[in-house]
Amino acid sequence: MLSFSHNFHLLIKDHKLLDCNGPQYIANAVADLFPKHRQDICILDVAAGTGLVGIELQKLGFCNIESLEPNKNMIAIAKRKDVYRKYFEENIPETGNTKIGKDAYDVVVCRGGFGGGALPVNSLSEMLRVTKPGGYVAINTNPKHFDVVPMYVNTIVPLMKNLEESGQWKKVKEENQNNYIAGATGIILVFQKTTQHI
Repeated sequence: MLSFSHNFHLLIKDHKLLDCNGPQYIANAVADLFPKHRQDICILDVAAGTGLVGIELQKLGFCNIESLEPNKNMIAIAKRKDVYRKYFEENIPETGNTKIGKDAYDVVVCRGGFGGGALPVNSLSEMLRVTKPGGYVAINTNPKHFDVVPMYVNTIVPLMKNLEESGQWKKVKEENQNNYIAGATGIILVFQKTTQHI
């Protein structure tokens, strides 16, 4: 499995090579969920990279944002931007959990973390675990990854559906976007964790 911390992503995530609108798209999707009191919303940015999503969230009034990112170089760049209040320097494991406690965040966002198989399929369950009941998981990616990355084929979309059918979350938004990155189409998926989920 590729790590989402490889050097190519270091360049991509800081907009040096490709035209990428994903950070703005996912930040706007989160803003739509919280028209008021954004300063009180606790957010985890998964595969946070150099802080591009954090910057866009901050522009919209969110200030309580934390980063999950294993790459020291990207964390160093993000720290210079001063958008995250805390940094978790670790990967989401293929099995098991991160060190983050459960039911910790109002929103968990992930922009671009599924590119090239960077995140394991288990990351969906882990994002759900650390989200508060009634909170949201927002994913922004190129949907082609789910069809061409071997570990995701016939696994990740069925898991999304299974989590919904089992009453653990419900999909509240699915939206295609033009020019997500380098002219490619992207998708925003937003799921709400059910209040009955334990």
